[in-house]
Amino acid sequence: MNKPDLTNLKRRAVVCGAGLMTAATLAAPLSAFADAAAAPGTNTGETQTTEVTIQSIADNKGQTTSDENLTFSTPTVIPFTAVADGTLTGPSADAVKIVNKSAFPVRVTNMAVAEKDPFHIVDDVTTSTGTNDVQFTVHGAKAAASVDLSHDTTWNMGYAGSGSDSISLDTSAGKIARVTADLKSAQKVATITWTLASGANAAA
Repeated sequence: MNKPDLTNLKRRAVVCGAGLMTAATLAAPLSAFADAAAAPGTNTGETQTTEVTIQSIADNKGQTTSDENLTFSTPTVIPFTAVADGTLTGPSADAVKIVNKSAFPVRVTNMAVAEKDPFHIVDDVTTSTGTNDVQFTVHGAKAAASVDLSHDTTWNMGYAGSGSDSISLDTSAGKIARVTADLKSAQKVATITWTLASGANAAA
């Protein structure tokens, strides 16, 4: 049987955005992390799901997708912390990683963010006018409907065990504004779909 052409191989990993919570008092910052009781990511065909939460209890478990072509893992959750002015602070980059577990290099070629009602993913909450507007970046990529990463070499991963086989997903520029949603319990914010392929991204 012929082996599949790894150069054309693509895999998709989905990250589900989750809840934001407010502090009981205005003086106290919101501690918002992944829920330990949250359902783990599930694998169906060529997709992988991961919850992104903003909650009070943290649990950054990972999951692995594997077949004869490509093996990698993504974080189960990407948690944030919110304070009274709407600033969102993500977890440490080393706590949320994409890890290549294959014997060859892989790359992330696209990040697609789908907002979850009633939240809206925007470019800048200071210029948007809607309610429940959210902005954030992941590893330098601003959250948007579709972000082409295919010419960004920082999204390349070496073969498993190479020392460059993972990407630490630093998060920054997180903000939420004009909140009308009930944030006393976890609320889904967005779903991020990661597209991965074998090989390496080349600079434009």
